[in-house]
Amino acid sequence: MTEANDPHSRRSRLRPLLWWACGVLGVLVVAAVAAAAWIGVRGMAAKAELEAAAPVVERIVDVAKADPGELADSVDELAGHTGRAVELTGDPVWRLAESAPWVGDDLAAVRTLAEVADRLAEHVARPLGSVAGELSGDGLRIRDGRFDPEPLAALGTVASGVAGEIADAADAVQAIEPSGLIGPVATARQRLSDMLEQVRPYADAVSTAAPLIGPMLGLDGPRDYLVLILNNAELRATGGIPGALAVVHVEGGTMDLAPIRSNGDVPALDAPILPLGEGTEQLFGSLPGRFVQDVTMTPDFDETARLARAFWAAATGVEVDGVIAVDPGVLSAFLRAVGPVEADGLTLTSDDVVRQLLVDSYLRIDDQGELDAFFADVGHAVFAAVTSGGHDPRSLVDAAVSSAQDGRVSIWSAHADEQAVLAGTALGGPLAALDAAGPDSYGVYLNDATGGKFDPFLDLAVDAGTVECRADGRQEVVVRVTATSTAPNDAWQSLPRYVTAGRPQGYGVDVGVLAVDVAVYGAPGSYQGSVLVDGERVPAVTTTDSGRPVAYTRVQMLPGRTSVLEVRYVASEPGAVQPVVRHTPTVNPVAVGTWAPACEGP
Repeated sequence: MTEANDPHSRRSRLRPLLWWACGVLGVLVVAAVAAAAWIGVRGMAAKAELEAAAPVVERIVDVAKADPGELADSVDELAGHTGRAVELTGDPVWRLAESAPWVGDDLAAVRTLAEVADRLAEHVARPLGSVAGELSGDGLRIRDGRFDPEPLAALGTVASGVAGEIADAADAVQAIEPSGLIGPVATARQRLSDMLEQVRPYADAVSTAAPLIGPMLGLDGPRDYLVLILNNAELRATGGIPGALAVVHVEGGTMDLAPIRSNGDVPALDAPILPLGEGTEQLFGSLPGRFVQDVTMTPDFDETARLARAFWAAATGVEVDGVIAVDPGVLSAFLRAVGPVEADGLTLTSDDVVRQLLVDSYLRIDDQGELDAFFADVGHAVFAAVTSGGHDPRSLVDAAVSSAQDGRVSIWSAHADEQAVLAGTALGGPLAALDAAGPDSYGVYLNDATGGKFDPFLDLAVDAGTVECRADGRQEVVVRVTATSTAPNDAWQSLPRYVTAGRPQGYGVDVGVLAVDVAVYGAPGSYQGSVLVDGERVPAVTTTDSGRPVAYTRVQMLPGRTSVLEVRYVASEPGAVQPVVRHTPTVNPVAVGTWAPACEGP
């Protein structure tokens, strides 16, 4: 037997190779174990840093409300945690392990989440924190109608970049493929994604509107704004009839309110003061263009404001720079910030000012002139309280924000560049807010049909959802409006006629019957279906307004009775529909609901 064929000889030659291979394998195993331990230790440390960051975020929010002087320290602490998390997940070993099967996608996701959190800390929290310091304490405090414009200018500069940062962060988190992630990582991804998606539209609005703060507050030159003080006791789509009007002058940090005037000081016309939009005229006739009380019948605040501006110019000769609509709910919000005010011998608080204005005043004052004087006194008292000074500016900001969120503030600018921005935000009025709510948004807008001040006795609920999945995959959506009259059974004789109105003012409505004309706006591109009241088909005016199908019909109730309006639409495209509902702000809270899609489409 030759040496080449001797198995003992071959084993002797292979033995060193086997020892080498085992040695290499051992090194690789040790290296793999070490790498796994390295990644595990650093991963646990990164997890601890990110978990430690969460309460700091909560503290930043609390500090922003309570003690902004501590905000910078909290932001530094937050950035410290997120920065260390980025360092722990960004080394070469971690990056190499991201290509490993089973665990690589989790490691990549953790690194991305750490990077996103750190970027939010450095490029959102830190710059906003610095501005918050300027706005804290005396930075926004109003004294004798004056405020310091510099912090507002700083806010506009910083806020303009926030939306892009949040959009980039949201896109980065969305790009993480959730399937296959382990539970804790998948949960963290979803929580951050949900938070960013909730914040994103508000950040977009703030970033878009921030550059307007300076010029609209008169920092670049004087501005005059016509304020429509709406009366929800007689509903209109935007909130109520303009019961009173006044001009606010702003210039270089000062604010002055001119005498408040009644809508009776603005003469009615035989023909519209401006040409009306086709949808407006088909739905509401010529009324919005002939009576200042009816300019708010349309939810299109751009048209409302143009009409109101023209009416004011015709009555006073003053061309205003913009129009702002507010209702008594706004007064209530500001009284929460400034405390009670005295008017006409009454002490008005946040809790009772709406009732005092919209209910009790009509029961105790039967002279229109006295009513107008009372409303003017309340308006001037609240304005004086807000602008006199001594109030926490953050509470005033909270009042403004909550009022805007409730749809009780609408703003229009006569300056085209500013209006182009406002029209894309919820501050641009009911239809602008509806568009901002997304492609599956539906609107419910009410106009009083009694000619009185009967709508404080209206309880309202609105909801929407899909009720049928068609063969073509497009869902059928129903918008339901449930209206109840809480008026006393003998309203026709126990309440003043000025409240109940009815024939002949009430356009065919009997005294004591609560009636509202309801315009239901469908989603853009959807198709109008049936219109039913209490299960029966009813006639309705149907048209298209601002790209949305609209049905306009009347709902009326005897005292204690409920009536249900249903309007059906067919979605423009196949697939699931998750409707969002917006509505006219009313005296009483409105119950809003939606239900899950009936199917997920084809």
